[in-house]
Amino acid sequence: MMKGLMSARSQTLDRRTWRRIHIIGGPASGKTALARRLGASLDLPVYHLDTVCYEGPLRVRRDLETRLADVSRIASEAAWIAEGTHIWWTDELLRRAEMIVWLDIPGRIALWRIILRHFEENHLSIRRGLQLRKLLGDLRLRWRYYHGSILLSHEVLGDDAVKNRVTTAQYLASYADKLICCRSGKDVEVFLTTIERDKHIGA
Repeated sequence: MMKGLMSARSQTLDRRTWRRIHIIGGPASGKTALARRLGASLDLPVYHLDTVCYEGPLRVRRDLETRLADVSRIASEAAWIAEGTHIWWTDELLRRAEMIVWLDIPGRIALWRIILRHFEENHLSIRRGLQLRKLLGDLRLRWRYYHGSILLSHEVLGDDAVKNRVTTAQYLASYADKLICCRSGKDVEVFLTTIERDKHIGA
């Protein structure tokens, strides 16, 4: 466990920190689902950073200046929930967030979710061969995220979209004072139950 990292099981949440929440995690870690549940529970707007990073059906990456402008606009709002895998160009969101939730689930669970999601979305597709090749490509990329052991630097790589789990862990270390880590579905449910309970207590 990273030094200073707080567990969802033991963290006492403060209602004052519920207005700006950033959710980060690897592919298929449950970021979108958690953001939607929190948004509904706390009546906060939800921003999906994939829509900031990419545009169009081909998911063309938007230029850095445009992404930074959108991030700055979101961060300047009084209340929000943002979710995504992205690091580096999202710095302003993490600085402004009053709570950061890291979904650090095991890679095997995430990869299984990716497989299930693929077949749920494509079971009726007539282009199954093409879809299967896409799935294998996605799994290779996601495997690198969860099992890559080399710390990455976007300055060296020249690509601010490249990341893996160990790089994300190092990146989040400076935010340990407001970081909550969930490593399982049970951790997520404990976190949400605590939010619901304390919301009513503070009402």
